[in-house]
Amino acid sequence: MAFRDLTPAEYFWTCPRLLGYEKLRQDLFDGKATGEEDEALWLGTVRISEAFRKGELSKPQMLQLALSWKGTTNFLGWGGLAPKLEPSLRGPIALVLGHQYRRLNKPADSLAAFKIAAADARRVRPSASSRRRRSPHRSDGRISPQDLFDDVAMHIGQAVIAASVAMCEFLVVEAHPM
Repeated sequence: MAFRDLTPAEYFWTCPRLLGYEKLRQDLFDGKATGEEDEALWLGTVRISEAFRKGELSKPQMLQLALSWKGTTNFLGWGGLAPKLEPSLRGPIALVLGHQYRRLNKPADSLAAFKIAAADARRVRPSASSRRRRSPHRSDGRISPQDLFDDVAMHIGQAVIAASVAMCEFLVVEAHPM
């Protein structure tokens, strides 16, 4: 931004993306996210904003996403939104919502969201041979948002998701002892 090396579209989307990222970071982690959580959150924010920009997420779906953020898991919120999304988009959203549901003291919903995120991360992870064949850089030398998400799913996404699933399984057992 400072050197004006962004395209007009990138320039326009950078501020809302940063605002959304920082809101999530403050709400979910009190501003103290680990490096892995921070990177997963940023790349998820990029993926969600790109999906909205490209029309992969409609305005009604954004409303469902907002209701999901507030804790709605029925057909008006996450339950109605999740089945309509591609795994590459559903995974990052489920990861963020898993943390939010944990914060809202909804351990069962949190666990379900983390399991979706884990399953989708495994589903969209490209094989090593396909990643070697394609260059991660666009013709202008920048890395595309989808390639960034792929890298998160491959390198750090699984670790964050696995830790979150384990924590939520513990919370569910604590909340509902046998």
